[in-house]
Amino acid sequence: MKQTGTFGFVRVARYTEAVEYQKKAESRALRLEQQLETSREQSRGWKAKADQAHEALKQVQKTAAETRQKLERAEARAADLQVLQQRLAESERALTVAREQLMAIEVKLDILEGAANVLDARTRTVLMRRTATERGAPV
Repeated sequence: MKQTGTFGFVRVARYTEAVEYQKKAESRALRLEQQLETSREQSRGWKAKADQAHEALKQVQKTAAETRQKLERAEARAADLQVLQQRLAESERALTVAREQLMAIEVKLDILEGAANVLDARTRTVLMRRTATERGAPV
């Protein structure tokens, strides 16, 4: 059953070898397809993880921006509070000075009132003596 290499004929050994090579190639192709599918699944998994990480990054950046804004507002409030505390201290000093001046004015008014009372008493005494001398009464 020895056949020669003529047109259209192949030796049995060569045919068997070709069939085995084909089976191996098909088996290898099947394994490669499975590996490709596994790689695609892993790729989808990694893509999903990357998307999650990207979303988490966006959220963290948003939170950081909000925190920065809150911090800036807090710093502005702290500065406003410091200005208000300075103004309050100045107002307290001005109030203390005003109270001291008011007390000094009240003392002066008390002195003037006392002087007015003394003057009034003397004036009455002088007037009473005059009226008494004008009437001819002894003083």
